[in-house]
Amino acid sequence: MNVQKAKEQFTKWMTAKYYSDGTIESYVRCVERFFKHLNSHRKVVELSHSKRVEEYLSWRVTDGDISPSTQSVELNALVQFHRMLGIELTE
Repeated sequence: MNVQKAKEQFTKWMTAKYYSDGTIESYVRCVERFFKHLNSHRKVVELSHSKRVEEYLSWRVTDGDISPSTQSVELNALVQFHRMLGIELTE
């Protein structure tokens, strides 16, 4: 799935579930950053979905110097994105 289609599909899915405009915007930006990370860290793509998310969030904390609340928002965004795709993040 390309990034643009993923963002459009995710936006429609969240709109149908009555997410606020601000939440949709924030979650879509997170998914975009996640895809950029996967594209620039090709080894991560070989991991399970859960491990990809875990590695991305760890990277965001160490390299992006994000706060725990931002990490929580990004985790929620990625959980919902994967849920939309029918993928449960477990492990």
